[in-house]
Amino acid sequence: MLHHLPLIASVGSLRSIEPNKIILKKIILTGVAAAVTFNEYHNPEDVRWFKPVEVWTKCGHIKEPVSTHGAMKCLFNGVLQQHDTVCMSLYKRTYPKWPQHWFPILDA
Repeated sequence: MLHHLPLIASVGSLRSIEPNKIILKKIILTGVAAAVTFNEYHNPEDVRWFKPVEVWTKCGHIKEPVSTHGAMKCLFNGVLQQHDTVCMSLYKRTYPKWPQHWFPILDA
């Protein structure tokens, strides 16, 4: 009697075997530059949380949160142009997606 077991254990390719390698996803938050930067946050706590992160158009940092809607004052090293957008790069650690079924041959 034959057993219905898979003949192939695994198939795929491997880029490298580096256990300390971290996969990051980059997100850029943008806001409208005025006397105060708007539309980047929704409350002052968010502004305080991201205060150590570098804000860039030229180069600068968050000076202080303003109002109750998350607007912020930024201090920049250079002159901000009228068409500039204020940006902040954030990085998030991501993990590879695991398959729904480990052995799809057995599910058939």
